[in-house]
Amino acid sequence: MEESLHLYETLMRLPLFSGLGSEEISQIIAQTKFQFLRLDAGKFLCHQDEKCTLLVVLIHGAMNVVTHSDDHGCIVTESLLAPSLVAPSSLFGLHQRYLHSYQCVETCRFVLLNKDEVFRMFDRYFIFKINWLNLLSTQVQKKELQLWHTPPANLRQRILRFFLIHTEKPAGKKTFRIKMTRLAEEVNDSRLNVSIQLNAME
Repeated sequence: MEESLHLYETLMRLPLFSGLGSEEISQIIAQTKFQFLRLDAGKFLCHQDEKCTLLVVLIHGAMNVVTHSDDHGCIVTESLLAPSLVAPSSLFGLHQRYLHSYQCVETCRFVLLNKDEVFRMFDRYFIFKINWLNLLSTQVQKKELQLWHTPPANLRQRILRFFLIHTEKPAGKKTFRIKMTRLAEEVNDSRLNVSIQLNAME
């Protein structure tokens, strides 16, 4: 009973379920085959490039979202706090694999839904389908708009833009692991100038 109540409160706070009434949320909890998962600190929910087959909701805890470049020359770590959806855009489309690795920084609890259950939600709840489309459309629009921003006018702006386009969300703590020479190549400047600029920004 307590778990159902906590799940009810969590779903009500997620944009994916926005607009659904309390009775509809209660129906979803009663009629949907939810799976529950608990992972301790340090455990990985999934790794980058693994196949994505489930809709995952982080309902309690905090995670690190770790993304690496193809050659592992740049690794970015961001924070993800409950309640949050985990990689909803990876469940469908051409590339149905996780774009990031997700590691627990404390004990985390999750609710899992397989694709069949997600399709049933699409059929039964029109608002859920619209919310999903809005979520994915917003992600695509943000990425496309980044391509048309005014070009950076100086080295500082080029560095900031590099950081911005390589993160999922602008807010929150970010950790970049990248060699100075690699960052200099990315922003088309010398290692010395990048070092000076980073010290000034610090």
